[in-house]
Amino acid sequence: MIDVYGILGVAPTATDDEIHRAYKALARKHHPDKGGDPKVMEEITEAYAQVKTPELRKKYEIERSGNEFTVKFKWMEKVFGASHVAENFGKAPSDDRCGERGEDISVTVNVPLEDFIFGKYGVEVTYAKVSECLMCSGLGGAKTVNCPRCGATGKIVFRKKEKECPKCKGRGTVVEGECAVCHGAGSTTKECTYSLDLTPGMAQTTVAGKGNEGKSGGPNGDLHIEVNPLPDETRGMEAFLSNEGFPFINITRRIHPEDFILGISLDFDIYGRLLVVDVPPDTLDFSYCYPVENLFNTGLKALVNVELASEEPGGWLKNAYSALREARKAKKD
Repeated sequence: MIDVYGILGVAPTATDDEIHRAYKALARKHHPDKGGDPKVMEEITEAYAQVKTPELRKKYEIERSGNEFTVKFKWMEKVFGASHVAENFGKAPSDDRCGERGEDISVTVNVPLEDFIFGKYGVEVTYAKVSECLMCSGLGGAKTVNCPRCGATGKIVFRKKEKECPKCKGRGTVVEGECAVCHGAGSTTKECTYSLDLTPGMAQTTVAGKGNEGKSGGPNGDLHIEVNPLPDETRGMEAFLSNEGFPFINITRRIHPEDFILGISLDFDIYGRLLVVDVPPDTLDFSYCYPVENLFNTGLKALVNVELASEEPGGWLKNAYSALREARKAKKD
């Protein structure tokens, strides 16, 4: 678990308003549009996402301390002062039947290439989330009763060996009846929306606690978001991941053979920003690649590919210009 307060530069006792102001100040300082490091901005955004609301902050505190009792009694100590009672009750429960962690959720969100390159605040991510049934509070039925098979111990003796009770699965209790809403599942599925602050080149991210709800008071799972940038066919641009997993932008432009021989200066409109690439004269093989290490200070790499425009079958036009180039070269020599 990341240290949210350390990343945001605030104390654990900071108010929600102080946390919000700290995040805004860091975002202004480290945003890639201001020349900041995209990785640092991503870390700050992920940290703030875990404590941006009182509800999320409470969940973070529970996961950070290991149990909800500690959070409650830490709050009591702030109000009433430290006490041995709060210290004792703040210890984690030893019962291993206190709940199950919710499953993680993986979702893919499609974004315009412009947002992938320059980033965007508040990208909505919609996904289906499994939550505890409100009607039966996760029981799946009307009530729980002691397991008649094991006598509420959760264990049975089989061939002189103690084993987990197969009827109650070690819980010691079983559910009577069936919930009319969840039909015994103890959970329902609902549509949720998460607001993602997309930083330049963000290919994926994990949001703690936004996955499926835990069972019987267990912690929530995580939400894994994969960002899929849509190609821009009008500009001949698309995003790829390198073999090392780093995103880069591929830009393609097709020109005529005479432009390769005579040389040409090409202008690329990158969403209102101008990128100029000079193709030198007598470019070999009618192909030219121009690398860009830091595309408009976003931290993204780009590769401009200048290729030969389509011609008649047989390649006679390309052959003719190849002969012309060789003749020019011989004349110079």
